[in-house]
Amino acid sequence: GASAARREYVNACRAELYRPSGQEARRWLERRCLDPAVLELNDVGYDPGPSRLRRARGLPYRGPGIVLPTFDRLGQLVYAQARYLDPQSTGRKYDNPSGRHATNPTASWPRLLDSNGRQTIVCEGVIDALTVASLRMRSVALLSAGDAKGAAQDLARCSCPLVIALDPEQAGVNAAEDLTNALRSASRCDVRVLTLTRDLNDLAQRPAGRSALTTALRHRSRSGFANLVR
Repeated sequence: GASAARREYVNACRAELYRPSGQEARRWLERRCLDPAVLELNDVGYDPGPSRLRRARGLPYRGPGIVLPTFDRLGQLVYAQARYLDPQSTGRKYDNPSGRHATNPTASWPRLLDSNGRQTIVCEGVIDALTVASLRMRSVALLSAGDAKGAAQDLARCSCPLVIALDPEQAGVNAAEDLTNALRSASRCDVRVLTLTRDLNDLAQRPAGRSALTTALRHRSRSGFANLVR
């Protein structure tokens, strides 16, 4: 599980998101069509930077960013990432805690307000998983496209049919293939792959994107291979 210092950091950043200083972060999240109620349930926060928020050594420190907690299948906090608002100035988009605070999991299971679908959508990254949760569908975030086989062991225990909807870049395509093969080797036959033209959150931001994405995830995924076209 997460260290006490990591839990304090997540709680402090969660509070910062709803203060006046968190306005830019709230707008960033709003532009990405993420449901505020889902964000609150998942303890999403705002890190204003080390000059304004003290934190233990080994925690993200490069600058203002969105803090994305990750949870196990029981909804317990196990990890958290920082997604920097200005990756160009920080030199990276994401930052992780050091090993003293938590072990990097292979997957994260967002907490749900409710769910209208039987299947679980396997996404690439927490933001895409929160996008699906905002559509009131079950989701799980693959935290590293390079460790799809490692995530398969955890995903194989999921009782719902799985729909793999990873990013369309080559790393996502490779991860989808590795994950599908690993799951089927574990006797999971209820696995489908949804081929995307953009990542899930990008699609949700397009005009009528939320409704189109909901339709695609609920209906087209049943046929196995489907396309979300431009």
